[in-house]
Amino acid sequence: EAMPYLVASDASEKIHDAYFVRGIPLVIILDAEHRVRKVITGEDDAALVSKSLKGLLLTESTEREK
Repeated sequence: EAMPYLVASDASEKIHDAYFVRGIPLVIILDAEHRVRKVITGEDDAALVSKSLKGLLLTESTEREK
């Protein structure tokens, strides 16, 4: 099943170097300003990633309302 968000491949290892990747699989969730909001190492399960994204989106939405 396709993931409903942007997924990057890092053949040149630029992301690997920029975010100090130490293990794979690795999921790095960034916000709109490209700040790291969550890192999931050793797990690339779509349900876990979706749950993490929904939680972060809810948190950001709540923070904007304050």
